[in-house]
Amino acid sequence: MAQTTSPKPPVAQEQARRSTEPLRHPAWWWVFGGAVAVLSWLGWATIAPTLGLPPLAPAAMVSRALHTDVGSRWGWGGLILALAFAAAGYAIAVSQGFLRSGFRSGLVFGAATWLVVGALAMPLLALAAPDSLDARVGVGALTSGMAVPTDPEAMRPTFMMLNLGILAPLSALVGWLLFGGVLGATGSVLEPSVVVLEGDRHKGVRGFALVAGAAVLVLIAGSLWALSHPVEAQALDCGPGFGKKITGTVVGDVKVSVHGTVCAIKGTVNGSVTVRDVSDACTKRTLLTAINVVGGTIEGDIHAEGRRCVMVWLRDGALVEGNIDYRARGNLGFLGNEDGATVTGDVRAGNGTLFATGASTTNHVGGDLLCDEALPVGGAGSGSSTDWDGTDDDADGTIVGVYRC
Repeated sequence: MAQTTSPKPPVAQEQARRSTEPLRHPAWWWVFGGAVAVLSWLGWATIAPTLGLPPLAPAAMVSRALHTDVGSRWGWGGLILALAFAAAGYAIAVSQGFLRSGFRSGLVFGAATWLVVGALAMPLLALAAPDSLDARVGVGALTSGMAVPTDPEAMRPTFMMLNLGILAPLSALVGWLLFGGVLGATGSVLEPSVVVLEGDRHKGVRGFALVAGAAVLVLIAGSLWALSHPVEAQALDCGPGFGKKITGTVVGDVKVSVHGTVCAIKGTVNGSVTVRDVSDACTKRTLLTAINVVGGTIEGDIHAEGRRCVMVWLRDGALVEGNIDYRARGNLGFLGNEDGATVTGDVRAGNGTLFATGASTTNHVGGDLLCDEALPVGGAGSGSSTDWDGTDDDADGTIVGVYRC
């Protein structure tokens, strides 16, 4: 008589099915849902400023807390890791029965995380960050609006970010609700029991797809709106809030507008630089408003306007790939003692005084060097195409075009 085996109980069948189909394991759902939640959070933080909401710079805050370049990969890596830990926290809470899986519990988790981050994590992050903000954007840094904000306050972690106004925490709340909603929808796919009814599973999958799809549609709609309503880029103000120096790569224009600020540029500016001071205090030279390009590169032009305190100095290998248009009443100086400064285009001094008193003899102007009402420091008519400032010292450099000062 043949021996027969009894069929496996439902629990064993389910366990066998899961062992042969690893992609159905709950861990994979949590990994997938967590990734969608993180991308939803980052996407909202990126497009929110284009919708008129205050810009937030969480990656820059983490970078400053780690004392690395603003927008560096370390800052972005730390931010994404923190978001991944938050998603893992929800998954663990649901798996251990501390939270019920579902969309509503996800929203509650998102709101609670928003409160903890804004009220507790931000003040603690401020303790680790340096007091002054240094506009150091590392090579290879992401160049979205969230990576390099022009407002230094956007990179300063404070209680609920209320320093940017009431809309800042509300914008952050939307991002965290998106984050929690996606996680909650992920949890609705899974059940804590071993036996999973196919109907319940399909219902959970549909719920997850609905929430994830809604999040994607929100991001796509916001992106399309942002593309159809472009926001004019603002120049980064190299003032006290940014530490008065640029040592990395800044994407966009830079301005110096705070009286008494001398902005040292040792890195690269991918745009133009403007220094302007028309205040009454600028009629004296007690405090100077200036840009001091020390071996740095400006890929655009330099513009200067204002009164006697406005200065433009080029030193030791400084490179200006555009033109210099100096129309202030201070000094325009080639002051390097090592490698000469290079201006690829024209140098036009509308007012003020032209100096070339550094020891360098290899300064170079690829276009014309023209003075309107400006004078060389040696006096009217004292300069030449080699002795630019008319001080009868060694040659100051070479000019490809016309010299008229």
